[in-house]
Amino acid sequence: MNRRIGLGLVGSVVLVACGPVVSGATQTKTFSAQAGVTTAGKGTATIMQLSSGDTATVLRLQGLSANTNYVAHYHLQGNASQTPCASGGAPIAATTMTGRTDANGNVEIRNLVASGALQNATYINVHTANDAFAPVDGGVICTNLR
Repeated sequence: MNRRIGLGLVGSVVLVACGPVVSGATQTKTFSAQAGVTTAGKGTATIMQLSSGDTATVLRLQGLSANTNYVAHYHLQGNASQTPCASGGAPIAATTMTGRTDANGNVEIRNLVASGALQNATYINVHTANDAFAPVDGGVICTNLR
């Protein structure tokens, strides 16, 4: 019995040791409503630099419309005279993240992308989406990265 527990523990340690680990900065950003949008939506984006050269992103969103599809992207800076979320920048296609809220309007969305794809990203925008997870609005909540 003790031998089985020991082998199981060794296997778990080996699995953890083989995966990428957080190797750089971890930052948490807070979402707020987009200008002109009335929503109770809020949440956080946790962004972690991994030893693999990738960036892991975890969006934890609350207060959105229940049982609804959402799509989020990192975006480039648009109009340089505006704050990032107000700048109207282009989405970075490789960073598309999708999810569907539960009956309480909550969803957790995860993404893993090569860190180089995020080099010029200045904000993350969350949009309401159709059944194919295409955006149907300009965004409901946003967080500036810079």
